[in-house]
Amino acid sequence: MMRYTFFRTMGIAAVSAAMIMGTAMPAFAVDDNPPAAAADTLTVSKVLEKDASDYVPNETYQFAIAPGKADAANAVLAGPVSAVRINDAGLGEDGTFTIKAGPDAADIGKTSVAVGSANLTFDTSKFEKPGIYRYTIDELGTDNADEDFDDSVYTMDVYFTNTHELNVKAYKDGTEKSAAITFTNSIAGTGEYAHDDLTVLKKVEGNMGEKTRAFNFTVTLKSGDGSYRLAAGNYNFTLNKENPSVNLTLQDGESFTVYGLDSAARVTAKEEDLTGEGYTTTYYSDYDQKTKETELTSNSGKAVTDNATVTVENKKDVNITTGIVREYAPFVLMIVLAGAAAVVFFRRKRA
Repeated sequence: MMRYTFFRTMGIAAVSAAMIMGTAMPAFAVDDNPPAAAADTLTVSKVLEKDASDYVPNETYQFAIAPGKADAANAVLAGPVSAVRINDAGLGEDGTFTIKAGPDAADIGKTSVAVGSANLTFDTSKFEKPGIYRYTIDELGTDNADEDFDDSVYTMDVYFTNTHELNVKAYKDGTEKSAAITFTNSIAGTGEYAHDDLTVLKKVEGNMGEKTRAFNFTVTLKSGDGSYRLAAGNYNFTLNKENPSVNLTLQDGESFTVYGLDSAARVTAKEEDLTGEGYTTTYYSDYDQKTKETELTSNSGKAVTDNATVTVENKKDVNITTGIVREYAPFVLMIVLAGAAAVVFFRRKRA
């Protein structure tokens, strides 16, 4: 009887312990072994790929967080957007947040730049019970036709235990979960979304052309919200709304380049007027016939796209008059010969 009572008591204790443990530990069927190194935040980073000579444009990138698909069988709940905070502030009413980017001289020479990031934290009071709260994160497209936007959609899972501990992971396309995600845009290369460069080459022609002279140019940014690098030899300038114009000089064979022109940018390059000095100035590009212009304009009129090179040619010729020499040459020759004969005659007579 005592043996029966002992085993009955032990059995009841075992069942009670199992019930207690079952209540204390929810089953995360979606991920039976969440990573031991728990992360209670998620970092969203924005990266821009560009050409090394381009500035990062002034841009505001917008992202959206939305409730994910619930899966009751696996303890997955649609995450409430109200629980998400960005850099210690709430999301917009539509579940959006932004990352702003702008030009920085330190970015020149780089082809990939981390332009900004946002840190996601969570208000656990918005979670009704322990479980896995699922969200989706993506970047919203804009009307900016000058960038190739990242269309990735990430799934973010927030593991919330009954002790209010968090473990946040995100993934896409079944890839390994991570505590940080990155969206990458591109303006590099020569494709549809690439920004263009404008190169102006100086050329001096004609028998009176001054090949060592420094000819004066004025380069002006007429429109555009960004910053655009102008390089001429060892000199570097930045064109933007605060500094829209720069003066420089070019000799024969020298050039300057304005880098990273987007579709909103309009740049003019104008040389000083040299008609009073007998020069004829012609502007022509590597895709157009010669045409006489007073200035060169990018993205307007004589449009300059696809990394064009435009030559500014100064030509000065002076005709050397030779008619008088040809007309009197026979008479001059007769006089010279007569003089020579006289010299010989006198010399002989003296002898």
